[in-house]
Amino acid sequence: MNVTVTLLSPPDKVDGCAGTLTLKGDWPNAQAVTLPLRLAPGERRVTASMRASNVKLWWPALSGGSGQTRYHLSATWTDAESGESTPELRHAIGFRSVALITNGDERSPIGRDDGSGDKTFYLLVNGARVLVRGSNFVPFDQVKLR
Repeated sequence: MNVTVTLLSPPDKVDGCAGTLTLKGDWPNAQAVTLPLRLAPGERRVTASMRASNVKLWWPALSGGSGQTRYHLSATWTDAESGESTPELRHAIGFRSVALITNGDERSPIGRDDGSGDKTFYLLVNGARVLVRGSNFVPFDQVKLR
């Protein structure tokens, strides 16, 4: 699996900057990634990726999976000019895959009607069907009946 991180540079770096971005994960066999980066003037968004393998998957509550395993990902920026590093940003993340299956919906790029007359609409989380509960209420004053 890939972990993709998008960070915004500090507002005081509008004239551009250069430095290194270091990403670290606490999952098994995680290897820190250090990337030299240069931001052009006016550019504030930095995107970087790293690999994660041998991770336990995150499962929704009540899905029958193995729990909601989360790992920590940290990011540090070191400015090339001053040599100063930002405080470490640390965030809890989970690994999972999600797919919406809509067989029988002609507009769906994922599925087509198989001739059985069945129409399906469900989620696959980590390859397993998951019952999604909930409701959606649209206030009547939002619906034009006139």
